[in-house]
Amino acid sequence: MILGLDPGSRKTGWVFTDMDGVLLCSGIWQGSSEGLASIIGRKQWASLRGHVMEGSPDRLEKGKAAIVVLGKGTTSHSFMDFLQREGITPIHLVDESFTTLEARNLYWKIHKPGLLRRIFPFLRGFVPRDLDDLAAWVLVQRYLGYVDQ
Repeated sequence: MILGLDPGSRKTGWVFTDMDGVLLCSGIWQGSSEGLASIIGRKQWASLRGHVMEGSPDRLEKGKAAIVVLGKGTTSHSFMDFLQREGITPIHLVDESFTTLEARNLYWKIHKPGLLRRIFPFLRGFVPRDLDDLAAWVLVQRYLGYVDQ
């Protein structure tokens, strides 16, 4: 499994994919980075159930993530410290520039736009939910070389 993390100051997008980058489960953690790192370190996947946006936590394997991909932004170093304290290594840093724009495109691939959004494509700029988890998925895709950094 690959774990992608898009850390922010107030929330963190997370995604679990298989080794080919296929999304298994994703969500947005509203709590502290340290709390999320603890859940990941202890493999307490059930604690993520209330934060799932795409996929299902039932699809998570019982093992740990073989690869951890972390967005290389302003809060990444403190998050990396929390993960390392939990014994999670190695951690691969990936540039997170423009991941929100790419995440918007992923959202519309997963959730086909309705008639109005097909007629007026500019309406696709307005997404009905936060995209931090899909930004984490973009980070995994960049790590795997599927999209440019």
